[in-house]
Amino acid sequence: MKRLIFGGLLFALGSLGVIAMLAVSINPGMSASFAYNSFLTEGWFAIILTARALVPFILFCLMGITGLALCAMEAFRKEK
Repeated sequence: MKRLIFGGLLFALGSLGVIAMLAVSINPGMSASFAYNSFLTEGWFAIILTARALVPFILFCLMGITGLALCAMEAFRKEK
């Protein structure tokens, strides 16, 4: 039961982190396109790259996925 609660909290914090990163990256001064060595990207990925927030975004995504996996493992674990 403790792992289920820990997984739920980890998932919630990871999800909130992703939402916060996306909300903070939307700024009127941010460009919706990003070019690096003639590699042009547009959309959310470009905004995250422009804000230099790719590493925290990936960490929050991994945190959310790990929490979701812990919840699923604990919820569907068979008691012997």
